[in-house]
Amino acid sequence: MIQRKHKISATFIFFSFSLLFLFFYSCKKDDPNSNVKNWGTVYAPQDIKDLSYFKPGTYWIYKDSLSGQIDSVYVTDIAEGMEEVTADMNKGYTGNFEHFTIMMKSSLDTFNYFNYFHGYYIIYGNYYPVFRYKSSAAAGIGKTILLTRSFQAGATFTNDNTGQTICKGFFPSVICGDSTYQNVLKMKDTKNITENNDSTYYYHVASKGIVKKQLLGQNKNWVLVRYNIIQ
Repeated sequence: MIQRKHKISATFIFFSFSLLFLFFYSCKKDDPNSNVKNWGTVYAPQDIKDLSYFKPGTYWIYKDSLSGQIDSVYVTDIAEGMEEVTADMNKGYTGNFEHFTIMMKSSLDTFNYFNYFHGYYIIYGNYYPVFRYKSSAAAGIGKTILLTRSFQAGATFTNDNTGQTICKGFFPSVICGDSTYQNVLKMKDTKNITENNDSTYYYHVASKGIVKKQLLGQNKNWVLVRYNIIQ
């Protein structure tokens, strides 16, 4: 009887360890973090920053070439840094992502304007969008895609208000009033919520920002006449 008791105990121990092994193996196999993609450290591409990153002290003076009206746009503040996303945040990805928000005011109205970039948008594709927000003291007006790194002509992106941002590509040169700018990125917003849902063309130049803005429905043609850039 004593020998049989020892034999049963050994068998029991063997099966116990087997069950524990299977338990830990299944837990590891079903670990929800096992399929989480780690993006590492994601920085804003330099060409995106050249087009959209501006510090306080920056200003642009625009003139409507049709009416002669003047608009002064100036950077009031900037928020920037790195955001770490860890597995326990359950976002489906991890990484350390650069972000920045450029806050601006216009002399024509009392709204706040924000150009916003966050590196985590890489999870949706390698196009690195820069969003443009408009808000009042009471509430947000909405956001649209100002530009993306998909510089190929015809690249199209849908905005929150069913409008589309369409890349028209880079142009060798564009005349804006008395100035001619080289290597100009042209973007079209078919229903720009930050411009009263007007169809809008933006012309971007590295280290200058927006050098021309056409509001088709309002018959406005804003061209850059003076600026001070701090990046």
